[in-house]
Amino acid sequence: MATPTTYGLEEFVADMQELVRSWPDQGTLFDRGSAYLDRLIRNPDAIPDERAYAHFLAAMASTNSTARNAALAQAGLDGPDRVAFIAGLGSLKADLDAVTQMRKSGESPDRILQRQRAATEGARSRIQQMVSADGYRRLEAHIRTDVKRGIRIYRAPMMHTPEAAR
Repeated sequence: MATPTTYGLEEFVADMQELVRSWPDQGTLFDRGSAYLDRLIRNPDAIPDERAYAHFLAAMASTNSTARNAALAQAGLDGPDRVAFIAGLGSLKADLDAVTQMRKSGESPDRILQRQRAATEGARSRIQQMVSADGYRRLEAHIRTDVKRGIRIYRAPMMHTPEAAR
């Protein structure tokens, strides 16, 4: 029996390169390209760990304590590790609120991304230092499986009209 394979970025790029090399008409390019993209975004492994952590940490920083404790229990963290996790979040909510203000003020996308990454990576590093080694392993496993599986990537709707092909 063959082992099922996941469709990742490398396969997507190879399929798209092959498609473009075949010089398809606009309709075929759109239909097959859309099918490849849909297949890619349905694969949780296509989501980088960094993005999954950022997603989870932002959710934990901005949710109420009851929901946060339930999510951390589901991740397998015991009481002391939950307390350590929450302490490790530190000022992440305020940092992400500042990122939102940067967006509103028209700050450059590179600076916004840099600030957002610094905030989430700082929280991740603090959490790693504060929770037990076993708790951090459980957290990583939860993020790489359950969190990634729950993230939905929405692509912008593409318009395929004869006018767009001109």
